[in-house]
Amino acid sequence: MKHLIVLPGNSLQNQSWGIRMASHYGEYFDSIHTVEYDHWKTGEADINLALEEERLREHVATLPKGTQIIVLAKSAGSILTFLAVQSGAINPIY
Repeated sequence: MKHLIVLPGNSLQNQSWGIRMASHYGEYFDSIHTVEYDHWKTGEADINLALEEERLREHVATLPKGTQIIVLAKSAGSILTFLAVQSGAINPIY
């Protein structure tokens, strides 16, 4: 199974970018998860990287063993991706 995780940038305006990316690349994946950051709902200015990394870890734990995970990230989403790799929340294979 191929699963796409879309991690937009920090600001709420990046939500539409995430939706567009999921729509554009969706046909190549069995499932897609477009992240909606918590701070978008609470009105805080910046992403809480620790919280979002934990939410990402929890999401990945729900996927079947052997799922190929592909991350498409922009801006703060890229930073979140690096932190998630460093902590072992996601593990790139190439």
